[in-house]
Amino acid sequence: MEFYRQSWININLDALYHNLQEIKFLFPTGIYVIAVVKADAYGHGILPIARYLESKAVNYLAVASLDEAIFLRENGIRSPILVMGPVSTRDIQIAQFYNVTLTVTDEGFAKELRRYVVNHLDSSLKVHIKIDTGMRRLGLSLAHAEDVIISLFTSGLALEGIYTHFASADSDPDFTLTQINRFSGLLRRLRAKGIDFDLVHISNSAGLVYRRVFEGMSNAVRPGLALYGAYASTDLRDLMRLEPVLSLHSRIAVIRELRPGEGLGYNHTYISDRWRRVAVLPIGYGDGYPRVLSNRGCVLIRERRCPIVGKICMDQLFVDVSELDEVRVGDEVVLIGRQGQEEIRVEEIASWCNTIAYELLCQLGRRLPRKYSSRRFRVSREDVENNAVRRKEVGDKVKRYVLNRDRGQVKDLI
Repeated sequence: MEFYRQSWININLDALYHNLQEIKFLFPTGIYVIAVVKADAYGHGILPIARYLESKAVNYLAVASLDEAIFLRENGIRSPILVMGPVSTRDIQIAQFYNVTLTVTDEGFAKELRRYVVNHLDSSLKVHIKIDTGMRRLGLSLAHAEDVIISLFTSGLALEGIYTHFASADSDPDFTLTQINRFSGLLRRLRAKGIDFDLVHISNSAGLVYRRVFEGMSNAVRPGLALYGAYASTDLRDLMRLEPVLSLHSRIAVIRELRPGEGLGYNHTYISDRWRRVAVLPIGYGDGYPRVLSNRGCVLIRERRCPIVGKICMDQLFVDVSELDEVRVGDEVVLIGRQGQEEIRVEEIASWCNTIAYELLCQLGRRLPRKYSSRRFRVSREDVENNAVRRKEVGDKVKRYVLNRDRGQVKDLI
């Protein structure tokens, strides 16, 4: 696939594999990895990333919505897929057709699942139970979880897994331990009643620092940000060496000279204090590069940090290159990543923006071409093109399903 933009994203799949191994090394006795690829694999491209992880025999993939799961299935991904977000009760059957594992996110959905299994005399649908131990977002409340799970268990539903989610593993150890204890207590009560699960998972990336606490009660982890080479908490730096998978690049399009006292860009928020040279880069907030970095961020040119000046535009931004001895149109610029001995990590940019690395990665725009590299794995042109479209129709199978469902004549589609 040809790219004509002078701004792009590099995705290093070998770094992804390195990070996967770093996570596994934290658990010498072995761990089941549920790789989180939701939100377009945190901006890295859900289809190429899922394809690569599948080639490395990752146990499970996790997404946020049924749409994401169907997209992967329609493009040939065969690995188990867990939908962690809510799903309409009308679409339980289509999830089963696509062999997608659903999450019980609340008591109402649990009742509908039980009714579905009883009415269809079919217990092949796989589900994981989510428990709300303090996040207060999705999951069964601790007050009702035991009764609801027993009800689902007696219906014959395939209860494959159970999990919870940390609210503040990166900042509040006391509450994180409270969540672990609440979850552990529920597991003990369920086991006393003869209810056990093949998969028990509690840890996201930030929670990996608590591995010694939950290791005995959990046999799986759900890494997201750590897989992509960013640290979800500063404590993780002492445990593992993560390699950034994504880097953001551009090239100098134009070089301007500013006279003393001359303004630059929208509203002239930057006024030159002397003769200066300014490079114009063809990238802006329309690509997801944060506008809040106007007059405060920096980029790498010729292995040196150069400040962003003026307001960042939708399609361009300005960089002061006055301190560089040699700089030319066409020179490569690194906005996220390494150039020589200098590096700008996404965590550092997040601190400049008073936000988190997750947001910055996820908001990088679709119009930025993704270029994938690996020593032993080749991403197909078709996968890159399909991922670039991503919101395409999920296929004739789904159309036939919806038509037949509305007619009351649902048939197997796969």
